[in-house]
Amino acid sequence: MNAAQYSKKSGAKTTALVEAEVAEAIASCGGDVRAALRATLIANAYLEAEIERLTEAISTGFARGRMRKAHLNGSRRFRGQRSCNDYD
Repeated sequence: MNAAQYSKKSGAKTTALVEAEVAEAIASCGGDVRAALRATLIANAYLEAEIERLTEAISTGFARGRMRKAHLNGSRRFRGQRSCNDYD
């Protein structure tokens, strides 16, 4: 199998896994696609805030300049995750 064939096979597998995760997210929100998207956006904002917090907590000496400060202009930050049902 050459690199192009491997890439196509790997891409198809990745696509199938992503589709399964999307279906699971929608199912966990009772079939409500908007609620699943809302929950995903909130979770993403929470994770972005965690990355920013942890990046700030790492000492410059430890990171040896490898960590860049993330600038999340205008993004919303949430302290906790919520489920789809918290917004009904």
